[in-house]
Amino acid sequence: VAPRRHRRRDAAVAAALQRRAGDDLGATVAEALATLRLGAEPAAIARAVGAGRSEVDAALHGLGDAVVGLGPRRLAASRWEELRERSRATLAAFHAAEPLRAGMPREEWRSRLRLPGPLGADAVHRLVATGDLVEVDGELGLPGRGRSVSASAQAAADGVVALLEARRLDPPAAAELRAAGLTPQLQRHLVESHRVVRLGPDLLLAASVHAAARERVEAHLAAHGPATVAQLRDALGATRRVVVPLLEQLDAAPAPSSSPTPWSGPASASTSPAAPPEACLPPWARPCPRPRCRSSP
Repeated sequence: VAPRRHRRRDAAVAAALQRRAGDDLGATVAEALATLRLGAEPAAIARAVGAGRSEVDAALHGLGDAVVGLGPRRLAASRWEELRERSRATLAAFHAAEPLRAGMPREEWRSRLRLPGPLGADAVHRLVATGDLVEVDGELGLPGRGRSVSASAQAAADGVVALLEARRLDPPAAAELRAAGLTPQLQRHLVESHRVVRLGPDLLLAASVHAAARERVEAHLAAHGPATVAQLRDALGATRRVVVPLLEQLDAAPAPSSSPTPWSGPASASTSPAAPPEACLPPWARPCPRPRCRSSP
């Protein structure tokens, strides 16, 4: 391996070489860490400075607060402060651009800071512990920021929900919703706050309307058994534009189930083997918990 080349008469290089020639291993380790943006594990540091692992461990311990531990890695305190500042600036810019969202998705945050997976997880844990950020449902944000709804945005949200509730199962088209003040950011906020249910790219229902439609579908199936899309369309008094994506969504939703009862097998060896109850069968072998909706031929 070719040795690293340095500029001639570089005072910093001369000072570094002089420290390495001396007995101050702690200064050598600190200097090596200062050059590493993401730090390194003690074994890698030992190889970099040409010292034993136990000696490097002792040197790291002696550096005290000048070294920050993130899982197995060790970072120079200055590098950690740089990471904290980059995280704060990244999240501040995100909150400014997306005031209605709670925070930035964790993976997006890690990607923007160019952190490997394990180091990103360790950094999040430390930043949360120090109060530099908060994590809610996999989204990272600055304390006190996120879901900042202005008065105008709140008025627009209330207007959109009122319009959807008034139109029931005949929801307005995308152009009409945009005219009412709906933006992509506001739509995401309404969906995340469970005030609106999204059935398709340009198809929204008020949450109360969606819940009522689901109850009517379940009541119809319980009373009449399996039904076609046309029959459920007539029962709801809606068009296929709404009924088909609504039924697809309801069909994909997990059905509520009770706690399974353990199966103890046949009562005795003399009796014929008994079939296990449905709850003990694997999911693919169980009968459907509710009648499925069949499309019209």
